[in-house]
Amino acid sequence: MRIRHIEASARAINESHPAVAKGKKEVLDALERMRHRLWNGHKTAAMDASRAVRAGLRAHPDEPMRKGRAQCNRTIRRAMKKMVAYVANPQARLVNYAERHRTGQRVATSLVESGADHLVNARMARTQHTR
Repeated sequence: MRIRHIEASARAINESHPAVAKGKKEVLDALERMRHRLWNGHKTAAMDASRAVRAGLRAHPDEPMRKGRAQCNRTIRRAMKKMVAYVANPQARLVNYAERHRTGQRVATSLVESGADHLVNARMARTQHTR
């Protein structure tokens, strides 16, 4: 889900200048590659895609730097820094979701989360769901 949030921030970049539009397309393509590689459990390939995201975010020399673009870049860079730290962490166990999906195993954790939510609500005598 972290990648989806970064993609949403990248889509918010205003394409007021051709160089900005080119950089936005590079960033979105690199994020798509990174998401695909993480889905397949390829840690090093995902790190390569993250470098492509950072390269796409760099300002082009002929591009005017505007306040809105700087804010979008800062938001994306901050989120990418957290994402890269998570992926690069030696303790991070990347699950190969594509392999699990092909073998018919569960990919989502919604069943477990629902059970935990029900248990917490029952023990805490709550009538509303945990938020």
